[in-house]
Amino acid sequence: MRRTHLLSGLLMAGLLCTGLQNLKAQTTKAYQLSSSNLKTLKETKVGSIARLDSFLTVDFPKIRYDKVVAPGPQFIISDDPEYIRVPEAIVLQEEVNPGAVRLYVYNVNGVKEPQQMKRKITAVLKNMGAEPLTFRMLKYSSQKPSTNYFQIGKKGLEDFFKSNVENDVRKVNPGEVIAIDELLEKNVVEYDQLVHGFYEFVVDQPAQISILQTAPENYGPDVFPTIKTLIPHSHENAGRGLFGVSNYTVQALDTLDTRHGVKQLIIADGNDDPWITGTIGPKKEFAQNAGNYGVMYKTKIRWKSTDGKGLALITWNSRSADNKWCGGMGLTMELKGSQGQSVVRQLPSDVLVTRAAPEAILIEVYKPDPTKEIQGDRVYLLSTWSFMFADAVGICSYRFVVAFYMKFRLIVFLGILLNGCVSSSKLSSNHKDAEFYLKDEVRPALQQNCFLGAYYRKVVSSRDYWKGIEGEVILPFMEFDESRKNSQKIGQYLDNPSVYMGGDMDGQETDIGLTWEVIKYEDGSVSQQRLAFRPFFRRAAHSSGQMSLWHYAPAQKEYYWYPGEKVYMSVEIIEDKKLRMVISGEGKYYEEVFDCEGYKLNEIGRFKRVNAIDQVRNEGKDVQPTRTIVKGAHWLYTNLFRDLEGVRVRLPMHKGRYTDMRCPDQAYFDIRQEKEEMGKGGEKIEIRGMIN
Repeated sequence: MRRTHLLSGLLMAGLLCTGLQNLKAQTTKAYQLSSSNLKTLKETKVGSIARLDSFLTVDFPKIRYDKVVAPGPQFIISDDPEYIRVPEAIVLQEEVNPGAVRLYVYNVNGVKEPQQMKRKITAVLKNMGAEPLTFRMLKYSSQKPSTNYFQIGKKGLEDFFKSNVENDVRKVNPGEVIAIDELLEKNVVEYDQLVHGFYEFVVDQPAQISILQTAPENYGPDVFPTIKTLIPHSHENAGRGLFGVSNYTVQALDTLDTRHGVKQLIIADGNDDPWITGTIGPKKEFAQNAGNYGVMYKTKIRWKSTDGKGLALITWNSRSADNKWCGGMGLTMELKGSQGQSVVRQLPSDVLVTRAAPEAILIEVYKPDPTKEIQGDRVYLLSTWSFMFADAVGICSYRFVVAFYMKFRLIVFLGILLNGCVSSSKLSSNHKDAEFYLKDEVRPALQQNCFLGAYYRKVVSSRDYWKGIEGEVILPFMEFDESRKNSQKIGQYLDNPSVYMGGDMDGQETDIGLTWEVIKYEDGSVSQQRLAFRPFFRRAAHSSGQMSLWHYAPAQKEYYWYPGEKVYMSVEIIEDKKLRMVISGEGKYYEEVFDCEGYKLNEIGRFKRVNAIDQVRNEGKDVQPTRTIVKGAHWLYTNLFRDLEGVRVRLPMHKGRYTDMRCPDQAYFDIRQEKEEMGKGGEKIEIRGMIN
């Protein structure tokens, strides 16, 4: 018999919104929030359980929404069979294309014949390509096997949300097999214990992913070629297979008003929101993910408070009586505020699970900003909704609920902190937007014209006495449009990502940074594919007669950087007519000085940073439609150099110090800033070559 447990997946299920002053007008008793329930909510700690008597119902009006497929990795889930009854067997085997992959391992040692025995459940990867494969882990969550499925499900998702893996890069030769998670290789799995692993990684060659069960003393990659049993699928539990959809964006169609009462949003129930489908194995048999486990939902709800009331987000186990597997519920969520700040919570936070109504979990409280009519995306949920309990038939659907409650009256004070290195007499401040400026500093233009030929995100300074720019960035990952191959260069695409800085002084423009390039192997051969970011320098011609110049760093491994790596780069005037570029990080360093006639210490000019999808043979033309996606770029900070009182200082390139450019149209970009990043020139950037 399948035990009641938590199947950690990505699921959202219902939002409730109610305005207190209107509750007396409601005729349905279940919609009313009594004074005792209001008092309970006010006294409940966020994340804890509140008992809301005679309030919770599945009949609340639904919120209308648009749901679109968002860019995301290839997705593999292993939950069929959940209980592995065969001592030595493969329970999942799928082939993936080069690119990003999300893998969700959810399997139990179920061996009972000839007797219960200790096992190992592990995940392996085989390079199916003709060239060496680079494996790079992006996000990692691996739990110690346990029979407490709720606990490791909640903790597993918390670890995944908080994960940001660096320097886990492995080379895999053609035909070679490696363990995806070495911790799984060390675990000994007792009978009935769950193995829970959740990963995202990137490969640059075709690869085969397999989940297998074997004896604890065996090393997965070594024993893998000898295992001939592949357990057939049964279309039970959540399922198994390879899925093309891994992320959704959900946007409520209506702006919710606190005075209009209770609302709920239903997602991933199989009806209002159908389950994703894919394929199983080499025969590409039909697969369905019953519950959309492992799928990310980025959910946005705009709201307003015409009655001055705040918002409470709650959830409850609405299907507890429908199925014997739905007796308890636990989940983990990531919530994002209006400025992009995030928090990850296990729910409930004070106990393991919630059982049934009248129990409800208070997820978050949102206070209205009295200076705004529309509260933006203040209810913003990026969720691997953990979740529910599945049996062989289906899923126990739950609802997250938003209740409007209690009045807030806010007086806002702006606190400003500047870690500066110049005297206060040189500084002025704009208290409206909490940004600092130099006295007499030139403010940037409100807008600038786009240059044709590429998709690019640029932030560019004012034209002032700047001496350069620096910043630290996590390099992006790419998903290329397979229909846009470069016919003149086998293995390459017509779209090419770049991350760079540069300037414009006395009519001479420079671009200095990293572009996606081919690499040279140790035997001297050159890859057909572009496989690494490599430093470059471009200088335009100058009116003095200086010619234009393109320069690349040598094709050597010490000058290759890869997606997910953290890189520092800077461009700085070190003396008249000389620019120094520096690119460093991950134990690698490149520096060079270039002659640039237009760049002088007492000249005014502009400096910029850029993230782009460049297009081959397309400069000066309209961008070509493409399904290429460049994602995961994250500028941690950006500074502008300035000489003040004889000292070179760094000033943060805050949001008031640059012109915001998204070319050719802002619809191609997803730009996010955590609140603290706004003051230091940080942001996350995703570029999509085609609007959904």
